Amino acid sequence: MAPARPAGLQAADPQVGQTLRFDGVDWEVTDHSSYWDASGYRVTEWCCESADTEAYLLKEVKEGEPTRWFFTRSIPAAAVTGPGGDAVTKRPSGAETPPATLTYDGESYRYAETTDGTYEEEPGQRTGKATWEYWDAAHLRNLAVEVWPDGRIDCYRGTYIEPGQVTLTSAAAARAEDATTPAARRIAPAARPGRTWTLVANPFLAAAVAFPLAYAVAFVTGRPFDQSLAAALGLAGIAGWLFGLLGAPRAGGLVLLGAPALAVGFWRFPPLTSAVGLAALVAAPAAVAWLARAGRRGPVLYAATTVVAAPALGVGLYHYFRFAPEPHRLEQLGLALGPAVIGGVVACLVAALVLARVEAGAE
Repeated sequence: MAPARPAGLQAADPQVGQTLRFDGVDWEVTDHSSYWDASGYRVTEWCCESADTEAYLLKEVKEGEPTRWFFTRSIPAAAVTGPGGDAVTKRPSGAETPPATLTYDGESYRYAETTDGTYEEEPGQRTGKATWEYWDAAHLRNLAVEVWPDGRIDCYRGTYIEPGQVTLTSAAAARAEDATTPAARRIAPAARPGRTWTLVANPFLAAAVAFPLAYAVAFVTGRPFDQSLAAALGLAGIAGWLFGLLGAPRAGGLVLLGAPALAVGFWRFPPLTSAVGLAALVAAPAAVAWLARAGRRGPVLYAATTVVAAPALGVGLYHYFRFAPEPHRLEQLGLALGPAVIGGVVACLVAALVLARVEAGAE
């Protein structure tokens, strides 16, 4: 018997125990609460958990205005800083005035308003709560600071969403769906929302699909094997980079800046046979991962891999086609491609370690 078709927020509100799928991640709805103020503004909140990450789906209702949905993730309050660089948790005792700006993960947010209201987690269990609302320059991403009567501060970052972006299933239906869905079509839930790899923004998948297509076109037009391979690798790399821009535009920009510089460096200092080249092979992906850490994990890893592999590939193929004795042999081509392959693998591992350290430090 086929599992029940998932329903969206247009059909019904979530219930505790259901599985909520948003942004390619399955979240378990674990709690339900509400919040309101004297002006008639009311928020219904559902706590959503995935692995060790906590998030909230909010339903905002105000008389005379359309219902709006909001999805926000918990962030470490100690990592949210004010204009002086101090964490928002270190504000002076009794200081209730919100700072004009706050910074989190390298991005600045400007104060918009404060909501003073009543929070109810269980029927009859009520307490006051003040929420400082901040928005980024584009007014797309929100940073909320919740100030509780006991002095505790919680911080969240999120954005408004469309109800059609969320699907709801029971826990049993979610398991049945995963059991009957081909593995190639499933999007695996990750340990963190930032590690979501949707099909539309997975640059590794885009490059893998583009490679055989590009090779076939080059080969059918009569180009030799090595020329077809070189063209396919280049076009596949560009395709992956373009898809990576969807999830990490900053990382894509770093590739445009860093790859030409590394190409010049690798020309004089080969990455696998010189100390300078080896240092650059490690430092470049680490820098990309650190500077672009706010983007999606997959695109950031792809960018860190590409910033090393692309220049190494270009230098290697130039030497191969320009200087390798003819007739060209497979071992010559292997020597030309080797630094790019090895360098790309090392770069991906280095970037993954950097991202892991960053995420561990944010907990």
